[in-house]
Amino acid sequence: MKPLVICAIVLLLVIAPLPSTRFARSGQALARGDTEYKIDLTRYFSSAAGEAQSRATVLADAKAFAASATPLSAEALLKWLQRYDAILQSLERHDIYVYLRAEEDDRDTADAKADDRLGAAEDLISNRVTEAARGLGAAHIARLTQQPALRPYRYLLTRSLAQVVHRLTPSESRSVALAVTPVLDSAASTYKALRKSKDTIESDREAYAALLVSIASARNGVARLRGFGSAADASYFDKESRPVVGCARPRRGSRFERVRALSCGRRERPKPGYTPPPITISDAIPLILAAEQPMGADYAGAYMQLLDPSMHRFELCSAAECDDTGFSIGFSGLESGVFYGGYNGTTKTVRAVAHESGHAVHRQFMARHQPIAAYNRGPAFMFESFAIFNELLFLDHLYRTAADNAARAYYLKYFLDDATFQVYGSAEETELESAIYRGVDCLERRFLGIELSDERTLLENAAQVIDARTQVLAALYSSK
Repeated sequence: MKPLVICAIVLLLVIAPLPSTRFARSGQALARGDTEYKIDLTRYFSSAAGEAQSRATVLADAKAFAASATPLSAEALLKWLQRYDAILQSLERHDIYVYLRAEEDDRDTADAKADDRLGAAEDLISNRVTEAARGLGAAHIARLTQQPALRPYRYLLTRSLAQVVHRLTPSESRSVALAVTPVLDSAASTYKALRKSKDTIESDREAYAALLVSIASARNGVARLRGFGSAADASYFDKESRPVVGCARPRRGSRFERVRALSCGRRERPKPGYTPPPITISDAIPLILAAEQPMGADYAGAYMQLLDPSMHRFELCSAAECDDTGFSIGFSGLESGVFYGGYNGTTKTVRAVAHESGHAVHRQFMARHQPIAAYNRGPAFMFESFAIFNELLFLDHLYRTAADNAARAYYLKYFLDDATFQVYGSAEETELESAIYRGVDCLERRFLGIELSDERTLLENAAQVIDARTQVLAALYSSK
């Protein structure tokens, strides 16, 4: 259990700098300023009652689509896929609405449950497309998508066909819903409660460790049902990416580390204990907008519209019941937006607003230029590249416009630490996460009496990796 305790502590340290973590409530005035920043929910539905009534209709539509026959002709298949796209877009509109309401008030269990039901409906119709692709087969899909009208759907069908082998059977799906989903839901609730607690990570380490074990065990189990070796393998497949951490392992004394250490001139060496004063949101937004100017009028203009309080697409939630998290919203046919809870004016929180705004602008351009709703999602690394680039652009602007050497040195170090994390720290996170899943898997196998010829080696290797990654990550985060 000890390695998993260490994992829990380090994982929370890893998560801490990100916008989904808990921030101090002392910055409520900084968040509000003289202007109210709130997303206008009526752009989605005029009222909660109207949304609930419309939701019942779209959930019924999703159920009917899942029961529909697979079209065989090109004309019928086109109409069927367009119907799928329209239902998906409607589900997302509802999902954004209820998710925002649930994040504005963490006591709102009704909207949180509605969010789960909408997610299940999306899975239902997506699985139906996957089943249709299996019935059509690769050769028939190739012939049908030679038609100009169906050509844009070729990737959707071929990707769905690739997912067939990893799709759960109806019986397996019911088992997951009964045995696994409640575990993950409970873990999510517990994690939120721990984040809101005033206790330190150290004092709650056993709780965090138990949480990690339950999550890893549940996800490993579902992954094995789907035919993967582990949850990590399933995640890479689902996110259409591959691990590349082998070329991004940090080394003490590496050339990159030496260059980073020499990057600060004598006048730009960080001053011990120096922290710049908090930035109100009314001052932070002009800084973010100025940082985007080199990207051109279209890109900078999209940022300006997003963060303009009169557009009601940006929300700062500072009430006690708000969830301390940050995220972007948006989908085909919908305007994008940003929600942020717990803003306190630190460089960390302003950086996070710039990061989430990068996601929202990306979503806005997708909605504008990608008419097929099914393609409004993509590989996680592509999504994150937009957001990470924008946060680095913002930090670079803070450095270039700093008023004095102390601030300039602080922002330069912050930029270099952030860039270091994006390349090396994230790679370490990946290996740490993989080690956690391997360790839990081996412990479960040993507990169940499943023999592995190299079980002892696997357990020892997992523990060694966890300990090594803990030390490296602690060094990386000691300066953040």
